[in-house]
Amino acid sequence: HGYTELFFLDEATGLAAGHRPCFECRRADARLFQLAMHRAMKGNHRWNVPPKAHQMDTVLHAARIQAVRNMHRMEDLPVGTFFYRDGDVAAVTPTGTRLWSFDGYGPVVSVDPSALVQLITPAPVFHVLLAGYEPSWHSSALVDP
Repeated sequence: HGYTELFFLDEATGLAAGHRPCFECRRADARLFQLAMHRAMKGNHRWNVPPKAHQMDTVLHAARIQAVRNMHRMEDLPVGTFFYRDGDVAAVTPTGTRLWSFDGYGPVVSVDPSALVQLITPAPVFHVLLAGYEPSWHSSALVDP
């Protein structure tokens, strides 16, 4: 098996694009992601043990191709979730909700907690975030509001 080198602004952006941490270059994070995915998919009868990389890749690839954009209430989004906000891309970061761009994260913006927003983050990754996985962030996402 081979792999394609992909580079994103940060891990959170890569997750929103439907990718996972690399077992070769980020083994510890990949293992944490694997365990969170196992917790998230525990009810799936195929995954009585933590999924192998190729199993996770199959699930993530299917989600990327389907590109289903689920709607969720803002207050239910875990840190790491990307969504559309008035035509822009925004993310729930450790320091608040921020607009996202290829250059980094903007200032904190307000979003009504009860608002329904359209997710960019694929469903499997959303569930991994809900299961407790914490992505790494570009420094612009961590600036105090």
